[in-house]
Amino acid sequence: MSESRNTEQNGTKFIPSPKQVKFLEAYLDPDVYPSVTKICEQCGVSRTTYYEWIKDEDFCKWFLGQMDKHRTHVVAHLEKIGVTMAKKDHRYWADMMRRMGRLEGQVESGMKKAGEQVSNALYELISINRDEG
Repeated sequence: MSESRNTEQNGTKFIPSPKQVKFLEAYLDPDVYPSVTKICEQCGVSRTTYYEWIKDEDFCKWFLGQMDKHRTHVVAHLEKIGVTMAKKDHRYWADMMRRMGRLEGQVESGMKKAGEQVSNALYELISINRDEG
């Protein structure tokens, strides 16, 4: 993730330092244990520096914006996996929909209804993807 977006506030742009970009990359790396200490060690930043950064509103806005962007890509990737797996077993899609709050309160006796909802949602998603492609 070498490209970074700038945030604007009051006409000034926040440009992250190379160390801040490295911190973000380490934070997003699934192989780095999710603790401030481990992330700081991975990118060569002291914990003190990190705690100074999070006092900076512009850094926080930039960092959270990058997190949102990353999350959007991850969710899209996981949905693609879910669609692929759902072709073989609708439970993958049902589980994803449940986690996203789209299948509320489904229990074993309601799996037929859930299966219908999954089929409808899957059909809708495939139609959207077909229209966009």
